Amino acid sequence: MAVHKERQIEQGIAQIQDGGDTDMSNVSVHASFQSLIAGSVGFLLDAVEYAQMIEFPGGTRWGWIVQLVGCALLAVGAILHIDHLTGRIERPAVVFGILGAVIWAASSLPDAIDLQNWSSLPWARAFWEIWEIWGAGAVCAAISTLLVMGKKRSLGRES
Repeated sequence: MAVHKERQIEQGIAQIQDGGDTDMSNVSVHASFQSLIAGSVGFLLDAVEYAQMIEFPGGTRWGWIVQLVGCALLAVGAILHIDHLTGRIERPAVVFGILGAVIWAASSLPDAIDLQNWSSLPWARAFWEIWEIWGAGAVCAAISTLLVMGKKRSLGRES
């Protein structure tokens, strides 16, 4: 995300220079550094946990903690950038995306506390029976994705 934003700035600067405009304030990055870092680190931590699951298919306690933190950081990144996102992809898509990330973080909670937790506590067992909680997060993410695709498709027709 940060590399993408850097390219956008470079393209904006090049366009300003090509057009003879000298006002560098015409180039802006809407995302704050905190939202970019939170989102980037969140995606990285989530990927690290999934890569770790290749070696340990059931995951490890630390792996689940990493996934919990990663998903929480994704939600934080989106929340920090919510004003601009709602203007671009509309509020329902943003809300479902944030909900999906929060629910995925919550789905890691029982295993982050104790890998054997799911078998001993009724509330923790509900998180994994038919992956109810994880599935709810996946549904929210899917709805968000469909809303974004619909928005992008409608914007493509208008231009």
